[in-house]
Amino acid sequence: MTLTAHLANGARPLEGGTLTWRVTQPAGVYHPLQPDFITYTNANSGLASDAVNDVFVDSEGNVWFATAPVSGGGPGEMAGGGVSILLTGGAWITYTTANSLLPSDDIRAIAVDDAGNAWFATAPYWDDQLEREVGARLSLRRAGGTWTVYTATHGFPDCIPTSLALRRDGQVWLACEWEEETNSPALFSFSPECGEFVTHTVTSTHGGLPSNRVTDLAVDGMGDLWVTTAGGAGRYTGLTRVLWQSTLPVDLAGGAKPRPLRPGRRTGESLPA
Repeated sequence: MTLTAHLANGARPLEGGTLTWRVTQPAGVYHPLQPDFITYTNANSGLASDAVNDVFVDSEGNVWFATAPVSGGGPGEMAGGGVSILLTGGAWITYTTANSLLPSDDIRAIAVDDAGNAWFATAPYWDDQLEREVGARLSLRRAGGTWTVYTATHGFPDCIPTSLALRRDGQVWLACEWEEETNSPALFSFSPECGEFVTHTVTSTHGGLPSNRVTDLAVDGMGDLWVTTAGGAGRYTGLTRVLWQSTLPVDLAGGAKPRPLRPGRRTGESLPA
């Protein structure tokens, strides 16, 4: 018995009883599907550096890359780095300290809201004029082209940024490298409206944040912030009060699995951030 499959370009026998799909060109030549993997480097594209720390795809489909300087021609020389944008049309735009108000070309994290306002977190850097290291910065490039840079004067924490996330309420969330010796805070939120940075720890969230060692941030479709840590994951809903939910306790080494979150379960509250 011969089985056939009725396709758009006519009937074809089934091969061994298995339906095989093929994509055809107008001339009728069959080509197997091959996944395409395109590599972008400083040499073959507008990427400012091959050291890429973060990537963000905005609502328009533009791809934003956070890059860092790499070793230059001479001993101790660094070159490249900055923010590179691959536009949907294929063109590239790059922002650096030379053509923008970026305080450093060492960009550690990036996030863009639906209005096109872009946030960049830069690492501490050496200032030749001041002859000293300058702390990390949080920079905002608005869709209209104006810039604002937030520093320690505004309360920006003394840390090395690792991740950024934007909530729908306008809050900017920042994760930083964690120092084991001091168990230093590594999660901060910033409200552009009031211009204040707020520190979030296991203590201040009453255990809603499972660990001060924060590894990544993400915002879901409901606007909730998810924070992954070395001790589990925490969810921030940010309703009328700051509401945290946690997967604690978590003992990955011992094989224990985190308990699933139950709707409406409150593990801790703190004052509004």
